Amino acid sequence: MAYDFTLTKAKDEALPEAVEVDGSAFSINASFRTVLKVLRVLEADDIIEWQKPLIVLRAFYGDTQPEPQAGIDAFMKFLSRDKVVKRESDTRPPAFDYEVDASEIYASFITLYGVDLLDSDMHWWKFCALLEGAIWSDSPIGRKIRRREELRTTDASKCDDPKAVREAQEALKLVSKVNLAEQQEQDAVYRALTSGGDVSAALEALKHGV
Repeated sequence: MAYDFTLTKAKDEALPEAVEVDGSAFSINASFRTVLKVLRVLEADDIIEWQKPLIVLRAFYGDTQPEPQAGIDAFMKFLSRDKVVKRESDTRPPAFDYEVDASEIYASFITLYGVDLLDSDMHWWKFCALLEGAIWSDSPIGRKIRRREELRTTDASKCDDPKAVREAQEALKLVSKVNLAEQQEQDAVYRALTSGGDVSAALEALKHGV
């Protein structure tokens, strides 16, 4: 089952409502709202790490779920619209954040497309396609991202008003929500959970630097 977005297919094929896992089709909740909620769960500090994959599977697949590891892999593939997902360290700051920049995203969809996201339940891929268009347009989210990038690469010490520039940089900057230690813990717990290992042992080992 291919996930790549194309205009040559009918709507139900271009915007899939199911994914193939180990040769079987599983219905999914493809709403952009569901995906954003799942992303929020994955970043939440008040949810135990080993519970997060379980929440993802429940939200994305509902009652009929595939084997955990394959199910999570299929979700990540759907999330990226069939782009290769690489978990490599990247020190570059993110261009935007769905929560921090929610107002600009919301305003951009209204001004460009006449779409009120609070009243919409559109497919995740459709949402991403429209968001990409908004980012490249003269829209609230597009302007904010370009301003953020401009400030990120500006040397405040060489400006006429360094203090004002630094304040603007601080106001618009985005930082990674997960540090290296937290990422290592999440990876270890994920491997233990999806391979039938001991999650508690994985956490304990990390606490003691094993």
